[in-house]
Amino acid sequence: LYNVDGFKRDPPLGFEWVQKAHQAGDVWATGTMGFCLAEGFGTSKNLSEGIMYITSAAYKGSDYAAYELGMALANGKYGLSVKYDEARKWLKTALEESSIENLNDYGKKNAHEKLQEIRLL
Repeated sequence: LYNVDGFKRDPPLGFEWVQKAHQAGDVWATGTMGFCLAEGFGTSKNLSEGIMYITSAAYKGSDYAAYELGMALANGKYGLSVKYDEARKWLKTALEESSIENLNDYGKKNAHEKLQEIRLL
């Protein structure tokens, strides 16, 4: 998907590999596949499938997917209604110790900032 470790950026090929990892049971890949579908990144945009995969990965313990879902609910992204209580729940989940930790420091910082912002609402 991205220009990493000397590999050329190729979103469609990256999406194919993410799909294969999802099919093999990788929860991070499930969340990433959902993100790609929701954004139309490397594949055709499909909001309902994207949200389904992001939500599935979040429930399976992916901190990355919990972050994506929480931010989407806080910002009304991907056609979702703004739901601050649900957003708080998922953003807190993203920041908890998780058995599946893929959220980078940038995501953690954003989650903290968004939680501070919506606590005031």
